[in-house]
Amino acid sequence: MNIPFSYHRYAISSAVLLGLVLLYGLFFPYPWQKSKLSATACLLECQYCFALVAPGCDTIYFSEVREDSILAGLTCMPSSVMQTSYGSAFWYGPVPLLHLCRGRLLTASTIAGADSVVPSLQSRIYGLLSIQDTLMSRREKAVTKEEQLLSYYMSTHDVADEGYNQMGEHSARCKQMQEDIRRVRTILDRQRRTGDVKVEYMATYIVYTPVDGDSSGIQSDTCHRIRVRQNVVQLQTLSGKMPKGCHSVAPSLMTGMTFASQSSRRRAVLAAYNYPVTKETSLTEMTTRSIKGEVWKEGGSYATSIPLLGRAEGSPLFDSRGSLIGIVCKNKIIPY
Repeated sequence: MNIPFSYHRYAISSAVLLGLVLLYGLFFPYPWQKSKLSATACLLECQYCFALVAPGCDTIYFSEVREDSILAGLTCMPSSVMQTSYGSAFWYGPVPLLHLCRGRLLTASTIAGADSVVPSLQSRIYGLLSIQDTLMSRREKAVTKEEQLLSYYMSTHDVADEGYNQMGEHSARCKQMQEDIRRVRTILDRQRRTGDVKVEYMATYIVYTPVDGDSSGIQSDTCHRIRVRQNVVQLQTLSGKMPKGCHSVAPSLMTGMTFASQSSRRRAVLAAYNYPVTKETSLTEMTTRSIKGEVWKEGGSYATSIPLLGRAEGSPLFDSRGSLIGIVCKNKIIPY
């Protein structure tokens, strides 16, 4: 007996099936996403320094503020105080199920949020500037004395003397340092007179990922920072795109930690550049690793049995299904 085909019944069945698939995707990652966890992580480089700016004045740069309230390396040349930090980041789409990344990344504030000290510096900027003026005065006297000794040596020796060229290079650096110090002191004085000195954070973010299908190739893109919330920084590539071969993470409404307790440990997977590195380690030698372990609740954050080494800071931690459960920050896991 032939049963007549019903478009109405077919449409209802298709809608129910699609609804179940979508409902599943809201709470859990799809099975094929688990094999792509290592493709979510990338290497992030942050080049940064701080600046003192005031209306009508040149800018002064420094690398950091020390515990003794010293603004380290005050100079007019930003390249000489630029700091570089490395860590992990991962591609992220904020809409559940859809994975609409558009070049967005998440990482930890320890990698891309050094400006957390800016409000504190700004609130006591004029006291800090008074300290710097005194220190710069002492430094100028010391450098001037050294420059005079070097000038005397250069005037009483010639190229026939051993080490003359090296002393000449040192003398040139000393003169340049002397000029920079004098210029910094002049600018500091002008800035203080304006009564409107601002502390600014200057940063450039560069994300590195392997070339699709070529583990020995590296591609890069520059990013800008979108926001910082609770030690988590969101970045976005200037191109607004995620590189080919990468995979983005989308949030799930339920994770393995939803019903976890203090005493109940859950299986977890870390996707990161999780190994010791040195300045000599080339980018092409770095690859992401998926490392399995356990995770459990500890106060307001999570702790893990996975050793967090090298550049794991800012990397994602997933549950056994592949759902994002947190981000590595200061040897802890920030729930996310």
